[in-house]
Amino acid sequence: MKRHALPPPPALDFDITLDFDDEQPPTPTAPPHSTQLFGSIDSALAALAPQGSTLTVIGYADTERFARRGYRLVDRDADITAVRGGVEDCERARRITRGKLVVQPTEDFGGAVLPSYLARDGAFFTVKHGVRPHAAVFDENDPPECLAAAFGEIATLELRAFDHSFGQMLRGNRVPREMISVAAKIVSDATAALKNREKDARHAAHAIADGARRVAETMRAYPELRFSSGATQIATALRMLCTAESRNTCRRGEAEMLLSRYVTELYMKNICGAPSLFPPDYNRHTECVCKYFGGDPARSCIYAARVLSPEELRLREYRCREFRDEYIRDLAALRERLNAAFAVFKRLYRDDGFGLSKLLDSVDVGICTAVAPDVFPADTALTHFKHTGLLEKYLI
Repeated sequence: MKRHALPPPPALDFDITLDFDDEQPPTPTAPPHSTQLFGSIDSALAALAPQGSTLTVIGYADTERFARRGYRLVDRDADITAVRGGVEDCERARRITRGKLVVQPTEDFGGAVLPSYLARDGAFFTVKHGVRPHAAVFDENDPPECLAAAFGEIATLELRAFDHSFGQMLRGNRVPREMISVAAKIVSDATAALKNREKDARHAAHAIADGARRVAETMRAYPELRFSSGATQIATALRMLCTAESRNTCRRGEAEMLLSRYVTELYMKNICGAPSLFPPDYNRHTECVCKYFGGDPARSCIYAARVLSPEELRLREYRCREFRDEYIRDLAALRERLNAAFAVFKRLYRDDGFGLSKLLDSVDVGICTAVAPDVFPADTALTHFKHTGLLEKYLI
């Protein structure tokens, strides 16, 4: 599919029905369990299921190790399901589990403690709720295959916190400052732990397992952070674009790390831009989603970011100006930490990041920036930019 290059972007359900007699009050619903965190799959299984329990295993190369420990391996309807892998493997485990679920994530660490997940409908995504894992495993002795991608997922936590805070501000709410402080400290600590020791694989695995565990703990306390980043929106759209064009794409953590730097620069330059003069061309956004992503026009109105009234848009623009100094300071500090993390991120590769320049194409990034809020709507600064017409220049 032929495309013309853009000007380069800134630097690099379920329903529940209660049916009961009027004379008998409903039984109170027990609160959902909280996911327990473990340092190995063996300790997680020992805590959740006695020997002799049936076990379904997904993503583990050595399945016989579980049989040797006294578990009976079955393909379905097991007492416990253990999964090691990325988003697709974990979602497969959610669908088949009938008992307890143990997740050892190699990406999307926050998803290991939350019931929320992204459901795909053609070219569009929406957040749904399913099975909450009973246990999450972060094992330094069994790290993800790509340590750089895993570190990238940790280093982008602060941008999630910023975007969530910004989105709430637009709605007239305020987010506790400690949420941003916690995210910033996790990024700083992970960067400091790895700096100058990136080539020590054992040490890097330990530091990343610790950082991933802290990310999961933060997501458990602030579950709204999981899908609250503009970089996540663009990375989701990029994956869909590559799928539609039968192309390979980079790992989730790699894409989000690279896109977080790009998005931070975009935010710094436009967080308090000139008031919008013209509304975005919503029809053109829909056409681009259908053209490049294979989207269904009939579903675009369901998943696209909602249209704001002129009064609501003016109120949001006023709030941007009112809190501009605060968010500029947050972005400046975020950018400094992100740049420090990026230096560590590059050193985690054997080639010290030499191949990173080939992972993302500027034209792809431009297209995905323009339509990301339509592919996956979220209350981020990027979505706000769509409402103000700022993203129109990226449409081709």
